Amino acid sequence: MKKAMIAMAIVTLVSLMPGAAFASSTTSTYRGGDGHGGDGHGMDMGGHDAGNVPTVDGAREIKVTAGRFRFTPKEITIAAGEDVTIVMKSTDLFHDFVVKGTGHVVGAKRKKTAMGGLRIDEPGTYKFWCSVKGHRAAGMKGTLVVE
Repeated sequence: MKKAMIAMAIVTLVSLMPGAAFASSTTSTYRGGDGHGGDGHGMDMGGHDAGNVPTVDGAREIKVTAGRFRFTPKEITIAAGEDVTIVMKSTDLFHDFVVKGTGHVVGAKRKKTAMGGLRIDEPGTYKFWCSVKGHRAAGMKGTLVVE
């Protein structure tokens, strides 16, 4: 817990530096635990990208629209071990896409589109949400089915 809080503080500080670029501290392969933002309370990114997970060439693209405190689609299905690219378009504010057990996948600034890679090896049902403060509570969440 203490290590996670220190890591989160470092990521937050680095993300606030002008021109800072850094890789995601989580991998896109399921490793257990909640990952970045996994406590459900999220982190207000203040309009800064949190470091999108790199994509894999040739991965299937899944288009997600984020806006008005909802994701479209609200349910996504992928195969276990499949590399996919989440192509997220924000229609209004900064939003991100966080998967329980995996962490931050992608964040898109206001009225922009961004991509992040995702791969989950373990079949199951996972929750995803926007970790910007208040967005998840307002209904910005969905379900990821891994078959």
